[in-house]
Amino acid sequence: MKKETLIAIMLLFFLFSVIILDFGLAKNEGKKTDLKRGKNLLEINQTMYVRDFVRMNPDIETVSYFDEFLNKSIGYVNVFGGVGKNFLMTPGQVYEVNAKRNTTLLMTEAA
Repeated sequence: MKKETLIAIMLLFFLFSVIILDFGLAKNEGKKTDLKRGKNLLEINQTMYVRDFVRMNPDIETVSYFDEFLNKSIGYVNVFGGVGKNFLMTPGQVYEVNAKRNTTLLMTEAA
């Protein structure tokens, strides 16, 4: 196989990988996500503080996750302006979200 052909194949593979990765990371932006009443498991693809997330979605009662480093659950309750740690929600982490009722949330950039 010629050197130029090999380089062209590698470049195409790289470009294809970047396009697939970009699509995967952006899959929830602007996408409506349905939450059912009660417990939901949610993974977000952007970084935002839980207080901002709850303010944008007032039907959410609680958000929590298990911090493996601290070996404990961290939570935020949407009552009295917010009770608990205003933690940073990050991509790749699964969060337990409790909703008052069936609702749809729209993941947007926090201001």
